[in-house]
Amino acid sequence: MHVIPDELITQHGSEVNGLRGHLVQCPSLEGLELNVVLELLHRYPGQPRSIFKGAQLDSLAVDLARSGQKEPMVTTPFYFEDRQAAGLLVANGERRLRALQGVESISSARAVVRGYLTEADLFKAAMTSHKESKTLSTFERNLMLARLFALEEAANPDLAVNEFAAREGFHQNTVHDSRRIASLHPCFLEWGHEGRLASSSFIYLANRQKSPKESFPESELIRLMGAAMRGSQAQLSLRMVQDLFKEACEASGQSVEAGQRRVREQMAHVMTAARRVATEFDLLQGLVDDVEIDEVVKSYLFGPNGMGSGQIDSVAFAMEIFLGHHVEAKRTKALAKKEA
Repeated sequence: MHVIPDELITQHGSEVNGLRGHLVQCPSLEGLELNVVLELLHRYPGQPRSIFKGAQLDSLAVDLARSGQKEPMVTTPFYFEDRQAAGLLVANGERRLRALQGVESISSARAVVRGYLTEADLFKAAMTSHKESKTLSTFERNLMLARLFALEEAANPDLAVNEFAAREGFHQNTVHDSRRIASLHPCFLEWGHEGRLASSSFIYLANRQKSPKESFPESELIRLMGAAMRGSQAQLSLRMVQDLFKEACEASGQSVEAGQRRVREQMAHVMTAARRVATEFDLLQGLVDDVEIDEVVKSYLFGPNGMGSGQIDSVAFAMEIFLGHHVEAKRTKALAKKEA
């Protein structure tokens, strides 16, 4: 079978990003395992795996040529507008498809047919083998999660992150991080797909971009990172990206803004810890109010050694000590009141 006959199509579904055409339903093929010519099988552009290493594909091709295909690919019918005919999209098994396409003696593959009428359902099928495994890099897993959220949000604009995270079995912070990573400039994402940046670099970049975004030295950072990668296939480590980010801030005159952002991030961390302690004794509001008006805090933030002075670490350390004493004093007073 080189194409799916039109008479087998009973229902038309949604379009798929990156392809001209739409999903279709063929009940008579549903659940069947077929031996399909490779020309009928097509790659799904939304496949969560984006990094296919040549050496690994070559090794898999040798194994498939010698031992055969042990597991069938999972496919779904798709109508291609440019061909005016339906074929099969590979939802799960693209790595095997790529390897088979490199073996001259192999012209067909085992495939089981499943019906999906929305891209969200197709994407879930594509991510099945990756969700609980180590088959993807951290970067690919982040983009996979962000893509699934975007597809479901398109169908349900009121979708909440915590609701989605609970249903899919992820921590909601992981969902937030993934969405921020997916919003990075396409240059960063392209380097990620090419394996040019360490996965940990993307969380770092996403956190630097989120607040305030206008002080993120995007253009300068892209220029510096591109120059660092030019002429070399080596991957940029997290430390290298951090150094280049600092250099980009200085080159674009945003070193003060970058320092202020780090202070805010560190202060938010300290305040979160302080709130957790204060809440135990029903003192949260009092603590927050006191901190907001306390002159000692103001001097740490705005005094000669405060925000923007370059002594970022010492300021954060002083604030941590201050809040620690402040909370301890509240704790002691509350305990004494209870004992009395």
